[in-house]
Amino acid sequence: MLYFLSLILLASAGADLIFRNSGSWSGAVLVPGGPADQIYVGNCGPEGSMKADAVYMSPCPLAPQGPCAVNKGDTAKIYVNFTATEDLDAPYTYVYGRVGVWVPYSIGDYAKVCSHIGEGVTCPLKTGEKYQYYVEVPVLEEYPSLTLPVEFKMYKEEGSDDELMCFALALRIV
Repeated sequence: MLYFLSLILLASAGADLIFRNSGSWSGAVLVPGGPADQIYVGNCGPEGSMKADAVYMSPCPLAPQGPCAVNKGDTAKIYVNFTATEDLDAPYTYVYGRVGVWVPYSIGDYAKVCSHIGEGVTCPLKTGEKYQYYVEVPVLEEYPSLTLPVEFKMYKEEGSDDELMCFALALRIV
């Protein structure tokens, strides 16, 4: 419970929308699917791992502290800004939700980071460069209504044990 509460109490600041531009993040830019709000996330990665520079989500009417509420049948759109701490050929993301135990959640093709980091951006990702990774997370009608912590874990490649980054957010399914 303390872990979940810490997700809600974390603080960060920034613009409503961001994009990759000359190595810096900037605000007030429309992204696919319309506006998104910056949300507070917890770092769940190993010590010294890469961290999300900022995370934005739509819908999230309770941003920035959350939890972000997503209606059954809707899709959460998440934008993760990060700075690569090493060259990466094919980073891959796994998502888990905690419903008593951590349960894996498939995000399909969105798990392939290089396929969803912006138009004209290709892998390998380069050390020190800033990127924005876009993920869609469908919330199916048959899911129960509940609030749960969700972890996004990025690895060097699919099937790897080499975790690069992990962040957690609070999600409410309504």
